[in-house]
Amino acid sequence: MSNHPQLTKLVESKQFSYFIIIVILLNAILVGVELTNMTPLVYCLQKIFLVIFIIEIFFRWFGRKTTKSYVSDWWNWFDIIIVLISLLPQGNPDHVGIYTSFRVLRIFRVLRLFKVFPNMGRMALVLAKSLSALTQAIFLLMVFMYLYALIGVILFRGKISIFTLSGAKIDPFGNIGEALFSLFRVTTGEDWTDLRYDLMEIGINHSWINFYFVSWMVLSAFLLLNIIIGAIVNNYENEFNKEKTTEMEDKINRILSQLEELKSK
Repeated sequence: MSNHPQLTKLVESKQFSYFIIIVILLNAILVGVELTNMTPLVYCLQKIFLVIFIIEIFFRWFGRKTTKSYVSDWWNWFDIIIVLISLLPQGNPDHVGIYTSFRVLRIFRVLRLFKVFPNMGRMALVLAKSLSALTQAIFLLMVFMYLYALIGVILFRGKISIFTLSGAKIDPFGNIGEALFSLFRVTTGEDWTDLRYDLMEIGINHSWINFYFVSWMVLSAFLLLNIIIGAIVNNYENEFNKEKTTEMEDKINRILSQLEELKSK
């Protein structure tokens, strides 16, 4: 058990967590402010926040229930590493050295929001667990995108040109790379109809043009992207149900242990 029960009660309280989160958010705002206007006030507040973070680490250490529980919680290591990075020398602002580069990592302290707000952490965990399904869905999307790019180069290469801001001409279907980018433009819905209208003006069969662009929009934006979203939602539901099951099992175990204690008495 903890040798400092009052500190344990303090660091486990919601008020303490909310206070630290407010400090973290203010610190993140000041990190952005100091990049454009580093004033003595901003510098002083940064130092005050750093002292608060150091005190928090000591409070959590002396208020720990057990050393094992403290060491096994990777959030504690995360806090220690970020504070050590914040203690690195500022360096010359006009020269980005290794120490200055490391100090940029202190902005990742905002990730502590995941610990205070479990739903945010759960969503991050779901995204991590969805990587396998997302990779397969994205690979399937890229296969179809490559096939459509080949068809676009065969049908539309040399037919139209796009003028850049510098006045250069670019054929949106001049090669595989440009065709892939044009298809990505269609998927995002960014003025993709301009490509269709430009092709229609030069006399290409309208049926081929309509089928090409509409079928790609339906396939990419409506079907494949929904598969990706569905994989994330499915994993979120599985994670939520797993957590509910774990909570229910814990409640049942507590009730059983209480019944055993009553029987023993």
